[in-house]
Amino acid sequence: MSLSLQCITVDAHNPKALAEFWAEVLGWSVGEDGDEIGYWIERELNDPNNTGFPDILFLKVPDSKVIKNRLHLDLRPDNQVQTQNLILKLAKFTLRSIASKMMINLATLLVRVFASKIL
Repeated sequence: MSLSLQCITVDAHNPKALAEFWAEVLGWSVGEDGDEIGYWIERELNDPNNTGFPDILFLKVPDSKVIKNRLHLDLRPDNQVQTQNLILKLAKFTLRSIASKMMINLATLLVRVFASKIL
């Protein structure tokens, strides 16, 4: 009997955000059947670089994280231009995430201020 590796699984509080992040970085796509339980990323089937690398599955877990991740992905770009593009992708994604959180916090603050003045 032989086994093959189907996917790499990563526990996450926000699996959708992680799936979107890694799909952007790796140039893969997020699986269409993602749900609240988990999301996966995969290479396109017609991708000439699809060498059978397993999908990456991000599962939602309720556990609070108290130690650093035990799994990390080592990335190796083919050239300097790819490295620069990767850094720009990471920065763009991170800034979007930070901006989104700031807008939510700002909206919450404004609601509290207006509610306190009305009540």
